[in-house]
Amino acid sequence: MELTSFRSKDLKTFWQDDEAGKAVLADLWSGPGQLGLSDGQLEKLRAILSFLACFENIEEFLALPYAGKGKRAGEYCIAISAVWYLTFKMTDNKISRLDLEEMY
Repeated sequence: MELTSFRSKDLKTFWQDDEAGKAVLADLWSGPGQLGLSDGQLEKLRAILSFLACFENIEEFLALPYAGKGKRAGEYCIAISAVWYLTFKMTDNKISRLDLEEMY
């Protein structure tokens, strides 16, 4: 499936350019008072994005991640760490509105 749009420009950079994207995300989520993403978590994020891009159609995918409810209906999320989640929407065999969100 095609990853069509990203809410996070940093996440889009990470997906499109491995080295530049890794530096952007490492800078963005590291520093004093922030939990940060480790190299291992960045690799997990890359693997999940690649995994999502490999699906042929929406039916192959629907049984896997958590689907949101209420105001987040139609959104899906996959854990990157205990607090960081990759969130996205799926329509017409396209994945859109990809974002990296902190959830507790």
